[in-house]
Amino acid sequence: MAIVFENSLPYDIRISGSANKGFILNVGCCTCVFTNKKEMLSAISDYIDDPKKMEKEYTQSTQNLRPPAADARPQVDEGRGNALTSGRTMADWTNE
Repeated sequence: MAIVFENSLPYDIRISGSANKGFILNVGCCTCVFTNKKEMLSAISDYIDDPKKMEKEYTQSTQNLRPPAADARPQVDEGRGNALTSGRTMADWTNE
């Protein structure tokens, strides 16, 4: 009988304390910050129970935080340094 080794989780989990008594949780390349120990432990437990589900929920929660596609970003007039955004400000673009 051959012994088969595989990871129990797809990514390493690292916890660090922060100077303001919070917690920094790193799961793979994802970094999350918690101010409450119970919420952090609950999130870790949820991740261990179903990593794929938590990764999907995290990805969906960050979709609105991503910048617009390169072709949707405002064009910059190099001569004046103004964004040519039809009256829109950078705040309008980053808050979409």
